[in-house]
Formats: sequence, structure tokens, C-alpha cells
Amino acid sequence: MIRRYKERDFERFKDIVRGCFDQYVYIGAGELEEKMKAAIVDDFTSNAWNDRLINEFETYVCDSEIGVMGSGALLKHDNGPEIDMLFIEPDYHRLGIGTKMMGFLESLAKDRGYHEVFLHSYLNGIKFYENRGYKAVRNFWYDYPEQGLKIPTTEMVKRLR
Repeated sequence: MIRRYKERDFERFKDIVRGCFDQYVYIGAGELEEKMKAAIVDDFTSNAWNDRLINEFETYVCDSEIGVMGSGALLKHDNGPEIDMLFIEPDYHRLGIGTKMMGFLESLAKDRGYHEVFLHSYLNGIKFYENRGYKAVRNFWYDYPEQGLKIPTTEMVKRLR
């Protein structure tokens, strides 16, 4: 079941984010890679994010009898909606949960009259999104100035039908 994110979900959200980056961010850069993972995890698991997930993002979780298994969010920008915060518990990868969440978020955007959505992907997610019809439109370096890091990121777009 997909439902709105609630404040009580934050501890589980942090665990899922940590698990995702422990297993799935690989760029082959050794120490730099470890610094990048730490920067991302520190950012997404700070207490400020709980408020942002509730107040700034339209955040959802995939919940079941065993608990929250993943998250996703829809953000409205001047240039259209962005899908963000897609994190699925690594133990539940390849079970269709990410695809289900993406479909849900894309349907929300379409129901609101949008014809296109965009997202930003780290290197490890590009194939997942391409398999769902997203096209890369530009590569850039996402800046984490407090950690002195720039992380390779790809902006991707999908036309909604």
C-alpha cells in the first residue's frame, strides 16, 4: 500500500537511505566514493529532512504488514514536477516496489495535468529509470559544499502518456 509519509516514518526512512547507499553507490573511486556516500547519507538523514519530507515534499511510502519498504516524492517546480527521494530497502529490490512507486508518482503528475516529469539520478540508478522510459537530458555535478564534494548526477525526463 502506498500512503503519505508521516513523521513516525523518519527512523525507517533513515535506515532505508543508509542501506541503499551502503550497497548501491559504486563509482570505483575508493576513498572519494566513501566520502560521497557519507555526505549523501549525512544529508538525507539529518533531522531537518523530516520536516522537509512533510512540509516541502509530497512524500509517500510503500507500506506493508512488515513495515515501510520504500519512499518516493513528487515536487512541484516552475518547470514541472520532479520525482525525488526514491529509496527502496535493498532487501526488497527487484520485487517491483520501485516500479510501483514510480507509477504512482507519475500518475499523480498526470492527474494534475502534467505531460512530463523529470528526476535526478546518481550513476547507480540510471538503468532503472531508462527501463521505465526516462531519457537522459544532461549530466552535472551535484554540489555538497559542506563536504567539499561534487557528485556526478544525470537529469532525466519522461513524457507521460
